[in-house]
Amino acid sequence: MIKAPNLQSLLASRDEITHKPDVNNFRAKEQECLYLLKRCKNIEEFKQVHARFIKLSFFCSSPFSASSVLSTCAHSGWESSMNYAASIFRVIDDPCTFDFNTMIRGYVNETGFEEALCVYVEMIEKGIEPDNFTYPCLLKACTRLKSIREGKQVHGHVFKLGFEADVFVQNSLINMYGRCGEMALSSAVFEKLECKTAASWSSMVSARAGRGMWRDCLMLFREMCRETNLKAEESGMYKLH
Repeated sequence: MIKAPNLQSLLASRDEITHKPDVNNFRAKEQECLYLLKRCKNIEEFKQVHARFIKLSFFCSSPFSASSVLSTCAHSGWESSMNYAASIFRVIDDPCTFDFNTMIRGYVNETGFEEALCVYVEMIEKGIEPDNFTYPCLLKACTRLKSIREGKQVHGHVFKLGFEADVFVQNSLINMYGRCGEMALSSAVFEKLECKTAASWSSMVSARAGRGMWRDCLMLFREMCRETNLKAEESGMYKLH
């Protein structure tokens, strides 16, 4: 069986190419670094590749490369990866919406919910406009913290920026309000939906099941059956027993 070369040997071979400026142009070298980035198996290998991006000036000269390095680290799940990702984030000259979203999602995945909210506050203070990918993770952080006050503020931003029609944002709002015990607000968001998906129904039911509101769960199930062609398995309601 032919063995795939390890990262160390790949780095060494790329070093030979680096010293031959006529062989590859700037873009080709950047692609090589991005290729090496995908092959990282742990934080130590990642740090070596990160150093290479810096050495070849890609981190400072290419926003795409900087975002790729940050995203790889923040979403890796490696031990202490978010601490290292935070250090990367701090030296990006002009972090974009994608970079802020990366940090928010990374913190939420690592249960750093308060840190995720702090990143969002920084995002707003710096005038970086959120997008529809910002809010599902952010609302998940509010849900886990049971931070209904912050959740309502985020909902206000969602409304102001025109993301209330986004199905993923809507379902996140339904879930956040329901899990925080604000059933009336959860229902209000749900009733505004033009197209109620399986996830929408599931969010409504699971929030009430979590509070032992079994009669409401049954009523929602019957309503779902009347209004849609969804089956219990598709809505996730088969879990409620």
